[in-house]
Amino acid sequence: LLSVSEAEGLSDKLVTEMAEGMESEELAHFSAPAVPNPYARKFADEEPSDANWRSHKKHVFVFSNAGKPIYSRYGDESKLSGVTGILSAIISFGESEDDEIMEIVAGDHKFVFLQKRPLYLVGVAATKEPTKHLRMQLEYVHAQIICLLTAGVNKILETRAHFDLRNLLAGTERMFDNLISHIDHDPSVFTDSMHCLPLAPEVRSTVGKILLESRSPAVLYGMLIARYQIVNLVRPRKHPLLPSDVHLVLNMVNSSESFRSNESWSPICLPNFNERGFLHAYVQFIATDVCLLLISTKGDSFYELSECAKKIVFSLNATNCLPEIEHSLHHGAFAPAATGIPELIHFMYLSRSTRQLAVPDFVAPYRHRKSRKRLFRLYQYAYDRAKGTELFYYTSEFESILAWETHHFAIFAVFSPLETKGILIRACNQLLRWIKREESRLFILNSPVY
Repeated sequence: LLSVSEAEGLSDKLVTEMAEGMESEELAHFSAPAVPNPYARKFADEEPSDANWRSHKKHVFVFSNAGKPIYSRYGDESKLSGVTGILSAIISFGESEDDEIMEIVAGDHKFVFLQKRPLYLVGVAATKEPTKHLRMQLEYVHAQIICLLTAGVNKILETRAHFDLRNLLAGTERMFDNLISHIDHDPSVFTDSMHCLPLAPEVRSTVGKILLESRSPAVLYGMLIARYQIVNLVRPRKHPLLPSDVHLVLNMVNSSESFRSNESWSPICLPNFNERGFLHAYVQFIATDVCLLLISTKGDSFYELSECAKKIVFSLNATNCLPEIEHSLHHGAFAPAATGIPELIHFMYLSRSTRQLAVPDFVAPYRHRKSRKRLFRLYQYAYDRAKGTELFYYTSEFESILAWETHHFAIFAVFSPLETKGILIRACNQLLRWIKREESRLFILNSPVY
């Protein structure tokens, strides 16, 4: 295995060579493809002068400390230099006063600034989200840049302030778009946790055993993924895989159609593991929405990991685990009614010991996108307000929510606004007992380590 210093050196060299290559005459003729791109971004042609561009509820901008646009959630970055120039001037004004701009509120809009010099990130939202949640989303966008390029990108911009970083990130816009959209719909992100596929405990245990016994020496992390859910994973004893890194990996795997066609080999940086070094990911979709991911520190271990993957897939089929996983993925989601609590409309359970989240399927009254987004914002609000308190109760026009926080778990249970507090508390106790009975099916309780 490469040492940390060797990995950092190779990563810095690789990113620098990529940057120098993009500035060479050989690549100076880059142009858009002549045929329509079926994966083209939906709002890529919008400009700041367009009413549609201004009507979006949440914008995200990334630009360098020289004011050069790098990424925008909406519109063409090349036409946003005026916007990023103004935002850069606001940041510079704060610096001139020996201060740092954190937030600006203008009517219904909130401007949140995240300074990761030489990169600046700004979120502009009219969504009434808590400021710290918006800042967390910007942190994830920055982490995705590091995931793709490592922290070596800072060195490039420090030595060449006017370098166009979009050259290195070309083709990854969809990945950033998907990340922001996923963050805006998945509570596991703001709770800093992971989703696990509900699965019979004996099947999950068998999957873990297969991953561990089939592991080759080159494998650092191995995991089986079902869409955005973890089936099981194997990891080093002293290096747990943190939820924030897991979200970046899941976003990368689910954002690229090319991963679904063949075995793939891709450099990847896990910021919480080592932000200055590349790891290497072997990606193979072994079923339509089931992906095997093996991560290695060795850049020349593709064939070794490919052989390892063949053993894993053979064992998953021989033990009938793969069909069980596919069945659970398409038919294993549970409704709130499965808890046997008639007053319960929806809930979110966070296991603090495993950093995993259990959320039931969306049934009435949350079948439509607008009502789901309202519920998501309610969970955001309750999670933010419940911090530091054991019980938090809130009633809106549409629902009531009771948050119960301890050192071991957090429950966020949603009911009709007409239910009394006594019924809510009694229902939460029933829910806790149900989760205790079902925890081996809902969570990964003992992931294999080596």
